[in-house]
Amino acid sequence: MSNKRHLFKNAFTVSSQSVMRGSGVKKLKQRVMDKYKGVTNEQIDLLINKKKDVGMVKLPNKIQLISHQNDPIFFEINDTIYPTVYTFFKIPTFLPVVYIYPQVYQYIEGGADLMFQGIINKEDVPKTQGSLVSICLRGSNFPIAYGETIQDLTIINTTNAPDTPIEYKGKAISIIHYLNDKLWEYGTKKLPENFKSKESEQQIEDDDDDDDNNDDDDDDGSDNTDDGSDDNENGETNKKDNIEVKDKTTKTTTKTTTTTTTTTQSSNFENDINNLKIKDDENDNEKENTTKTTSTTSSTTIITKEEMDEILLISFLGAIKKGITDSELPMVLKTVFTKYILYYQPKDRAEINIKKSSYKKVSIFLKEMQKQGFIELKEPSAGNIVLSKINRNNITYGRFKLGEIVGSTINQNNGDTDDENGGDNDSSDDIDDTFGTTQREFVQIKSINEVYSIPKQLKDYLNEKEIAIVNNSDNDTIIKKKYYSSSEIQKLVSSYIIENKLEDPQKRSKIKLDSFLNKLVPNSLIQKSVDVNGLIEKNSFFMTFKDHSLKKYLEINRVDDSKEFREYDQIIIQVKKIANRFVILVSNLELFSIPVKELANEGQKLFAASTSIDKLNSHKSTLKIQGNDLNRVSQHIQKKYGIPKKYISEIDFNKKK
Repeated sequence: MSNKRHLFKNAFTVSSQSVMRGSGVKKLKQRVMDKYKGVTNEQIDLLINKKKDVGMVKLPNKIQLISHQNDPIFFEINDTIYPTVYTFFKIPTFLPVVYIYPQVYQYIEGGADLMFQGIINKEDVPKTQGSLVSICLRGSNFPIAYGETIQDLTIINTTNAPDTPIEYKGKAISIIHYLNDKLWEYGTKKLPENFKSKESEQQIEDDDDDDDNNDDDDDDGSDNTDDGSDDNENGETNKKDNIEVKDKTTKTTTKTTTTTTTTTQSSNFENDINNLKIKDDENDNEKENTTKTTSTTSSTTIITKEEMDEILLISFLGAIKKGITDSELPMVLKTVFTKYILYYQPKDRAEINIKKSSYKKVSIFLKEMQKQGFIELKEPSAGNIVLSKINRNNITYGRFKLGEIVGSTINQNNGDTDDENGGDNDSSDDIDDTFGTTQREFVQIKSINEVYSIPKQLKDYLNEKEIAIVNNSDNDTIIKKKYYSSSEIQKLVSSYIIENKLEDPQKRSKIKLDSFLNKLVPNSLIQKSVDVNGLIEKNSFFMTFKDHSLKKYLEINRVDDSKEFREYDQIIIQVKKIANRFVILVSNLELFSIPVKELANEGQKLFAASTSIDKLNSHKSTLKIQGNDLNRVSQHIQKKYGIPKKYISEIDFNKKK
């Protein structure tokens, strides 16, 4: 059994990243053609754009990914280069191809090897053990998985009489890599436009009909001895070696034409490919119509509340699992819905309309999701509900797998719009990620404010003060909330001082401390500022209180009207000398949700330097840039991401004092 079996089933981390030199790219092309004899130089040029960078991504388990234009196109293990699914999207004939029924693919995703019973063209399986072979869905143009052959059919054949046909039984292929594994998710996850072929599906249907009609007269039927495809006329199911194969090419008992039956199966086939994870239920009546009638009916079908509720749930699960990160919380409900739920709605399903659901309102829907244990909501102020936590240990959350979404189409359209607005055709270089998928697009920052949380004593006073102010009809009310600005806190403290007549009658800038004020600031911090009469300057007291007794936060306001609160910190940019080389270390980028991969990719172009990423944990990482031009990196972050200089700490350990 291959030690590469389901190699990328589990998540992996990145150790380092670098750009391959031109000479390295030439050697790569030659190595690929030496290993895979059927691949031509023209095909390799189609796969690797000479004008784009080729990235080398090292993984901790001695695997190297070779990434190009957002997608991993090869990986190397034990000095051997292997293709990826993205390679097949450019060169479908990169490896020998076998075809499977769409329903068999679920077993591959579940971790099983591919059995001969699930293969349509068994005779095309390479006879030598350990041969690489790609796997394609029936009727598709592009393979979506590949692996190594398990059996040596040449030995099996020599042990029998020369004229004895090969019996294709048992396990056929040990899967190495497949669509929807973690290597696939590292790329753009985009399927080719002509991923499925209706002509190919039609041809297979016709071939199957011919095989069924001529079954009794066929002398070469050895290929069908194990899969029992001839017995599927009544929709029967065959089980061999723990794999269930259901043939969808059943004959209808009603008086319908061959065309009707074929187009029905084509419609089912499209659902299998387009929605590998999110299945689209069809009505029985629709299945009896032609492809044209089906598409027309689906566009005018009245969506029931139950169907809209299902679409909402799928979109919501996609949003919290693949879209919203914990570092973005809390998040207002408007942003959750417009920016994420709409983005992750399943493709080829009805457009989300909250009013057509049983919930009617976004807030009611999300409150229901809270009851089901997916999320937690909070209400910092009246009417202001925010998403505060995602329960990522929820069982349904863990089992959910995302299919095709409308967001990929939105992104593509957005890119086209930029070009139409006068953008340079080569501007895609600015956002192209040599190493693989970048994080979600950065939302520009509108403003950053410094705010504070207040101690319990002041909160209690605020509760009383708020009632008193309302009774006096004062329009200058300080509302109760979690964070306050410096001026609001000073106003609150001043209100207490005036109310309790603690100002010095002769000099109102001085105040007398009472037990309440002494609890706000430790005596050891202000005793030197208190004069012989027990008075202290009001400003001195407040500054000491703010600097030593209040916890500071950053209120980050973005252009999409979303708001985030983060504990006060700074982006750290420091220069160190490591192994006789200067290296710039950039950390705390997640404080402002700056995409680290994007900055790493830009760093190579803007600073003409090698970059790498050290991942500290699931939420923090450090960007390494070769060189010592600290100011240039700082200015780029300030200009592109709108970060004021006061929130960037620049440290040069090698600067002469």
